[in-house]
Amino acid sequence: MTVIARSGQGEATAAVLKGHTAQWAGPGQYFVVAEGRGEAALYRELKVALSGIASVSDQSHGRVILRISGPKARAVLAKGTPVDLHPDAFPVGKSALTQMAHVGVHLTRVSEDAYDLSVFRGFAESFWEWITEQAEEFGYQVI
Repeated sequence: MTVIARSGQGEATAAVLKGHTAQWAGPGQYFVVAEGRGEAALYRELKVALSGIASVSDQSHGRVILRISGPKARAVLAKGTPVDLHPDAFPVGKSALTQMAHVGVHLTRVSEDAYDLSVFRGFAESFWEWITEQAEEFGYQVI
């Protein structure tokens, strides 16, 4: 479940609150991600909690999140983005908006060697083909 909430200025880092992760998605915008929720449950919850503070819109059906993990994840992603993914510049929890394979990507480092890539659903298949091609030299496993 992904919801975007718009409010004041923000940093490019994530915050975890009560089972939700709020990821920076541009000036004054955040993607709020939570697993194990029913249809539109997160949206309804945030709409009430943020009433008068931020606008909220459900993005769940519009995006696909791919997780790339492993010791070569950074090398695979570096093939397609100008974002400096070195741990000193892009620590766990940091997000960036970037382009990869001519597709807009919301990129978040979720652990030492794992990254979530959120893309619009309509671009997911071609993006998947591109990212797996980039990973071929290292080998990859789909789970």
